[in-house]
Amino acid sequence: MRSNKKWRILESLYVLSRTDDLTCVPFQPIIDETGYSREDVKEVIQWLSGRGLCKFYRGLMTDEGTVAGSGYVITESGCNIFELFEAFTGDQHDER
Repeated sequence: MRSNKKWRILESLYVLSRTDDLTCVPFQPIIDETGYSREDVKEVIQWLSGRGLCKFYRGLMTDEGTVAGSGYVITESGCNIFELFEAFTGDQHDER
């Protein structure tokens, strides 16, 4: 596991939201994945979002048509940075 908080949260977004249908992720799964507090996750997500590495969506719906709230998804730029770093370091993430 990485010690850098920003990296770990970007990695978590990559693992949790990088799918064909761009799954949006609320804070709780990121908290569960990283072990960081809600405040830490919120602060880093805002930092990543401000740099175009993730994007906020609200008014999300489940496949069944019920309201699911809001969440974040990693952007193409976020994926590119993550994958480039992984390629250079040889590190591998857990794909789910």
